[in-house]
Amino acid sequence: MNHSTKGTSGWVPKASKSFSQHQNLGSSGNDVGQSSSSSAKPSELVFCSYAAANCPFGNKCSRVHGNRCLYCSKFCLHPTDREERENHLETCEKKEKYLQALNASQEVECNVCLERVLSKPKPSDCKFGVLPECDHAFCLSCIRHWRNSAPPSGMDLSNNDTANAVRTCPVCRKLSYFVIPSAIWYSTKEDKQEIIDNYKANCK
Repeated sequence: MNHSTKGTSGWVPKASKSFSQHQNLGSSGNDVGQSSSSSAKPSELVFCSYAAANCPFGNKCSRVHGNRCLYCSKFCLHPTDREERENHLETCEKKEKYLQALNASQEVECNVCLERVLSKPKPSDCKFGVLPECDHAFCLSCIRHWRNSAPPSGMDLSNNDTANAVRTCPVCRKLSYFVIPSAIWYSTKEDKQEIIDNYKANCK
């Protein structure tokens, strides 16, 4: 059976295993989105291995041609399986949100060394140290060095107030009991809380 359709370009894909499988499936003459078995459930339908716009079988292809995702621009949204569509969109939305936050973090400077955190020479130094109780930005290495530095001579380390002195923010002196490493800087309280919650979950 000739699988070419009217208006199809003259491009012919290289022969491959996936192409021969497509050819065998295409010979059944089923419409788009239909499997060889009419009783197949939507979740059982197999995606076309070609992008929907380039499938050489067009409307004669027996596999599913997905709808285009607005985030990743791939034809990977299942046309009938709502759960699968929502799962993909949720994953893509999180990736898009992370990339936007990463881009916005490029200009954020450390309040100790006054350098842009993500522009440090060593990749291992390109991390933020987030303090739960304030919103001042620091390199992870800078804020850890500050907190691990020896207190001035004559200070009593057995005194709680003295011990907590190095746990305060170098700028506003608010006390934070721990530092959260982060590859991005936050722009809202919700984003900050998400960074903190993810860190706590990974520590369990």
